[in-house]
Amino acid sequence: KIRTVTSKGKSAFAKSLVIRYINPDKPMVALTYDDGPHPVNTHAILDVLEKYNATATFFVVGDRIEAYHDCLERQSALSCETGNHSYSHASLSSSSDKIVKEQISKTDKLIKKYTGQPCTVAHAPGGSEGKALRLTDKLFIRWSVDTRDWESRSSKKIISHIKSTARDGSIILMHDLYDATAKATEEIVPWLIKEGYQLVTVSELMEARGTKLKKGTVYFNGYPQ
Repeated sequence: KIRTVTSKGKSAFAKSLVIRYINPDKPMVALTYDDGPHPVNTHAILDVLEKYNATATFFVVGDRIEAYHDCLERQSALSCETGNHSYSHASLSSSSDKIVKEQISKTDKLIKKYTGQPCTVAHAPGGSEGKALRLTDKLFIRWSVDTRDWESRSSKKIISHIKSTARDGSIILMHDLYDATAKATEEIVPWLIKEGYQLVTVSELMEARGTKLKKGTVYFNGYPQ
């Protein structure tokens, strides 16, 4: 078994000690949320994760962090993972080399400031990494289940899609900007747990599956090897 132990003392949301156990021989999925933090929906999602002792990975946009840094502090306190989703949701494939580096580095610094942890994973806006693969040291994550919640804004459609497509090792893409996504999370988290899935971060998923991570590579899932 893999044991994850975190101790956070700076955040107002922090617990003195959080111990989680992950069994690599049992099914698991990674919920991911893009484009936040959001002052209402991110906390609503975190409420659900906390209730069920579950985690997720939040790929945050840097220019939203200062205003809603309490979300990052709480994410960290709950052992969730905070990833880089650029500073202003700029294209990492069409921007200049300088801008690409700035988009990543500025957000990295803010994540470290409010979580106390270095950021190792990233999700490129639009799933288009482009030159960022050679200009940064990030491990870029995509997804194997795309809820398209930004399009439907329907909790029923989000829930239905996840229930019909999630499998062991899935990386599930959602966005914490939308009320419908927060509402869908209320149902999908207990359903996944009831179905026997462990809810883990992207990095925990890769570690549990023994995936050898390499810079400049894009990862879509953590299916059993």
